[in-house]
Order: sequence, then C-alpha cells, then structure tokens
Amino acid sequence: MPFALIPDGFTLQKVTAAQERAVKSKRRQDDLIALINNPQTLAVLGTVIGGTIVALQFEEIINSLKESGVDISDEVIQATKEKVGSGLNLASRAVSPLAPVDAALGIVRQAGLIDSETETRIRELIPGI
Repeated sequence: MPFALIPDGFTLQKVTAAQERAVKSKRRQDDLIALINNPQTLAVLGTVIGGTIVALQFEEIINSLKESGVDISDEVIQATKEKVGSGLNLASRAVSPLAPVDAALGIVRQAGLIDSETETRIRELIPGI
C-alpha cells in the first residue's frame, strides 16, 4: 500500500489507490492554479505562440528574405534549420493538434527561457503534448 502526504497538516499515512489518485488530482489542480496566477505565464505563452508561428513559417520567412535581396548563405540556412528542427522534433511523433505547442515548448526550452523542470510540469498539466 502506498504512502502519501495528506495536505491537512501534511501527515504521512498509508492511502488506498482512490485516495492516492485524489491527492495527485488535488496537487495537479494546485499546480495549475499556481501556473495561472504566475505573472510569467503570459510571457511564456507569448513566447510559445510566437515560436510556433516562426517555426511553422520558417521556409516562407527565408524565401521572403531572399526575394527582398538579403544575402543569406546556405550554411546559415542549414544551421538555422537544424536548430529549429531540433526544437520541432515532429518527425518522431504522430502529428496532433497540439504539435505546434509541443514544438514551441521545445524551442523555448532550448532558448533557455524555461528550464526542463518547468517544461515537464507544463507537459503534465496539458495532456497531449
């Protein structure tokens, strides 16, 4: 039988499977409320959405820059594709409606805007990514 910290007074006691699920659900809800109340959440969401838009429009952006006369070497394009591609990592996953969010989270983490623990917590809070 598993042990769990029960919130009222934080006592450690043996719990049934149903009680353990209830405690985990309560913690998940508390984490979600803390995420919503965090002032940095808006900045992270904006970065995720912006990163998604840029990542999905990468080819069009490069083509538009070339048409405008900007000289971009093939090495720079390839290095950028590799960096964006490593953030996307869509080839190894089944494409879902949340794939852009998944891609943007990877890009944001690689950019150093969030740490891996925060990314893991966001992925746990939002099922499907």
